Amino acid sequence: ARRLPLLINQSEIKGDLHLHTDWTDGAHSLEQMVEQARAMGYSYIAVTDHSQSLKISKGLDEKRLRDQMRLIARMNEEMTDFRILSGIEVDIFRDGTLDFPDEILEQLDVVVASIHSAFHLSPEEQTHRIIKAIENPNVDIIGHLTGRLLTRRAGYQVDIDKVLKAASRRGTILEINAHPDRLDISEEVVMQARKEGVKVAINSDAHKAGDMMLIEYGIYNARRGWLEADDVVNTWSLDRLLQYLENKPL
Repeated sequence: ARRLPLLINQSEIKGDLHLHTDWTDGAHSLEQMVEQARAMGYSYIAVTDHSQSLKISKGLDEKRLRDQMRLIARMNEEMTDFRILSGIEVDIFRDGTLDFPDEILEQLDVVVASIHSAFHLSPEEQTHRIIKAIENPNVDIIGHLTGRLLTRRAGYQVDIDKVLKAASRRGTILEINAHPDRLDISEEVVMQARKEGVKVAINSDAHKAGDMMLIEYGIYNARRGWLEADDVVNTWSLDRLLQYLENKPL
C-alpha cells in the first residue's frame, strides 16, 4: 500500500490497565499509585490486584474485593479530573475457569485474566485454557499471554493463531506486559495481532509506583510490532474505552 504506520508514542498513553497495590503484593497504596499516574499525565488507571487463589500474593477474596471497590467509589467521588477503574487480575485455572464467579466479575470495570500456575500443560491444553477465558464475556484483557520470564523461564507452548482468532472474534484485548522480565506479548505476536484486528493494551504490571515508568519498554515492543495509537486501547479516552469494554461481542 506504499504506507508505513505512524508508530505509537508514549505521550499518547492515557492510562494503565494493570497494576497492583498494597492490598495484595504491591508496595504502595492506591492513593500513591494514583499520585504517580497523575504525575505521568494519565487520566485513568485500573486497579487489578490479584485474585483469591494466589495466596502467596495475598490475593483478594470477595469481601476484600468489595471493600476495595467501595474505597475506589469514594475516591472517584472526590476527583473530577481522574478516574480509578475497579478491576482484578483473575487467575485462569487449568481447565479455563476463573478464580471468581461471573456475578462478581460483571460488577468490575476491567477484568485482566492471567495464568499463574500449571505451566506444564500441553500446548493443546494451554490453548484451550486461554480460549475458554477469552470466551468469558466478563474477561476484557488477557495478561502476559505466554507466561515467559526472560532469562529465567520460557513461555508455555500455546497455539498463537487460534488464540488470536478467538480474541478477534470476541473483541478480547491482549496485553503487552511492559515489565522487562516479561515483554509479553512479543513484537512478533504484536504484529500478528494487528493483522487479525486484535486490540492491545500496553500495561506496566506495576507493583510499586515507580514501576509505572516501565511502560516505556512496552512501547518499544508495540513499535517493533508496527502498532499505531488507535491499535492500543489505553491511548483512548475513558469514554471510548468503557464503551468498547461494555460492547464487546458476546
